[in-house]
Amino acid sequence: MNIINSIFWGEGSSDERFLPKVIERVLHALVSACGKQSWEIYEPTVLKSKKESFVLQVIDISQKADGYTFCFIHTDADAANAKEKAWPNKIQPALKALAEVPASCTNIIFVVPVTKIENWKLSDTDALRVAIGSNLNDQELGLNIGRLQLEQRADSKQLLQNAILSAWKSKNQTGNVFHFMEELDAALANNIRLQRLYELSSFRDFVADLQEQLLSAKVISFDCDAKKSIAEAT
Repeated sequence: MNIINSIFWGEGSSDERFLPKVIERVLHALVSACGKQSWEIYEPTVLKSKKESFVLQVIDISQKADGYTFCFIHTDADAANAKEKAWPNKIQPALKALAEVPASCTNIIFVVPVTKIENWKLSDTDALRVAIGSNLNDQELGLNIGRLQLEQRADSKQLLQNAILSAWKSKNQTGNVFHFMEELDAALANNIRLQRLYELSSFRDFVADLQEQLLSAKVISFDCDAKKSIAEAT
């Protein structure tokens, strides 16, 4: 049995709770539909780095990832698109530095949500309703601006917190939003529809990069239809 065993590094604990499971599900979608052989896919293992800069953290992680198939590195775009800030200020310097040092993992895939990871979490409001146990509609949750518009919102974290508070208020429920977010991350990671995520340009960019890496590793066939694979997986 062939194995895909990857690592994940994220900018924060919320990213570590949400993205590895989503990445695993995307891997399953592509490999199940287009794999040349049978593959066993594991959820990426979270690695941490105490280095002081993004470039040094990427180098550190790539050197720690001995024996892993892929290295998934997360950074938020913090802008309307990844090319505006993330690529010139973070990713390109990291790739340049990696070319000059020995690394155990050379198959690096960057995961760059626009503008924050919460924008991805808000892509499927039906899954969000189930996760927070609410029957409120998008307007009552303050999310009636459409998925494509949500991707561009810089205040997505606040939008998500407000939606939770609106749901709790409707049920006269109280609690710590930040503690609840930990449970919410896991629920969304397992249940958010990949097809809804695929409507976001930044997620499509991630899938395209992953597909290219899988092709280079001879895991999937050249004629793999990523959009169809994602749709059939949800």
